[in-house]
Amino acid sequence: MNLLPLPTTSRLNQVLSGVPCEYGYNQVVLKALEAFFSSKRDVEKCGTLVLDEIKLRERVDFNKSTYKFDGFVEFENTGEKSKATLADHALVLMFIPLFHNWVQPIASFATRGPAPGAVLAKIVVESVLQLERHGATVLGVVSDGAGNNRSMWTHLGISGKLHHPVNKIPHPTLEDGRFLHFLCDVPHIIKCVRNHLLTHTYAKAGTNCINFQHYVHLYEAEKDSHLKIVPKFTSSHVKPSKLEKMNVRLATQLFSRSVAIGMKFYREQREPGLKDSEGTEMFTMQVNDLFDVLNAKHPATGIRKNSPKIKVMGFLMLIVLYYESNILKGAFVCHATELKKNTKLFASQLTTESLRVTLMSVLDIITLLLDKDVRYVLTAKLNQDPLERFFGVVRSFGGDEDHPTIVHFGQIFRLLSLYTPLKMATKGNCTGDADPVLVTMEESLSSKRLEVLHQKKEREDKLGQLMHSIVLEKLPEEDANQHDYGRPTPHDAALYYLAGYVVKKAEKFSSCGDCKATLLATNDVPSAAILTEMRSFVPGALQLP
Repeated sequence: MNLLPLPTTSRLNQVLSGVPCEYGYNQVVLKALEAFFSSKRDVEKCGTLVLDEIKLRERVDFNKSTYKFDGFVEFENTGEKSKATLADHALVLMFIPLFHNWVQPIASFATRGPAPGAVLAKIVVESVLQLERHGATVLGVVSDGAGNNRSMWTHLGISGKLHHPVNKIPHPTLEDGRFLHFLCDVPHIIKCVRNHLLTHTYAKAGTNCINFQHYVHLYEAEKDSHLKIVPKFTSSHVKPSKLEKMNVRLATQLFSRSVAIGMKFYREQREPGLKDSEGTEMFTMQVNDLFDVLNAKHPATGIRKNSPKIKVMGFLMLIVLYYESNILKGAFVCHATELKKNTKLFASQLTTESLRVTLMSVLDIITLLLDKDVRYVLTAKLNQDPLERFFGVVRSFGGDEDHPTIVHFGQIFRLLSLYTPLKMATKGNCTGDADPVLVTMEESLSSKRLEVLHQKKEREDKLGQLMHSIVLEKLPEEDANQHDYGRPTPHDAALYYLAGYVVKKAEKFSSCGDCKATLLATNDVPSAAILTEMRSFVPGALQLP
């Protein structure tokens, strides 16, 4: 029985042939954007333009449709003529709406190496104008901290200099009172901070003295333990390879709340090497809080009016605006001692300037949107993660070869452009609940992604079985006179924390009040509860078995 009507092969070929495969602006997408935004309120049209480049393999191919050879450098509407030079990179521009759950690539350009800053500046201005002409409202431009992107900033008048920072320019539409803001990808900044500390070891952030060796000592303290205080902490975090230095996930995990708590726990246990690690702990927590604020993905964590999260950005802004000059002068001291010989600011000058511009732009955009009576702002929309995921899907098409050819990329780009909410918007039935386009592509077209999801499900099932098979041993009774002074071992503290998790889950399986009461501590709380109390956001929020 045919319950699901599917298109024929000829119909699919007809649809594919209807979308241009050449580099440049995708007019089909731009027209669909115009149709989608025609019925939206002004604030619902707001979004950011994200750009990045992907490394490709050289190849020349004859195009039977245009009777031309493909695979050469192609710039459109930038004043740059195509040269007889083979391309090995593709520049992709993507529009990310702030109030809709989809993303859309709008253009791609074939380049030889990274596109020059002057060319990028022209492409950015032209792309903003194209989006504005088709109904979108571009508030900012997001890129990473690569040299050509910094050159693009310079050509457009953007500067992160300490005494005269400039984070925005008059909008290319020349409308009074409108500005175009520029931002550097926040995960990229976090990665650069980690690599800077890895290189220089000693650094300053405000009044906090940072020593990267504290992270190394924390890893050494529990690398041989089967039950860890910081479970995800590995050698890749403190001794990354050249490839791992490019991994953003490892950098953000290094500056996490769990690492800060682990450092505090082992310092209070008098672990060698973690003495005077308070500054590193505080800096880790500050970066964690900043990343949480600048990576809000859900309404519950969104930035609202008078939110204390804005103060987190303001505090770090104070550091990058005022403390840099004092570091350069060597005016600060650590614990009443002189600074280490190689002490620097917690990030390089270029990274600090990028962070300064980004914080200023994020604060401006948040203020602008909240003044328009927006309930909350999801700051995760202001980074380039969707474009990175898009590149991940593109690379999965190459099989064992991570880099498709310049010709193959054009075909993939055309294919991915079809799987977007814009297809539904053309028919007039697009809703705000549409799934992100890249998630659909990962599940529909990427067999590699499906395999990863299957392996993840198997690991979760195995972990669940292991958790159910754990038999908790009875904790030894402690001398009441030494209750407040005994220092627990890391194993006891972690085991007690897991026991609290089991007690919390047990509430769902029994309605007997006496049974539940027997699982909770009353007066004599063991010293092993120190980790549970540290990890509790609110005192008493976690169970004490």
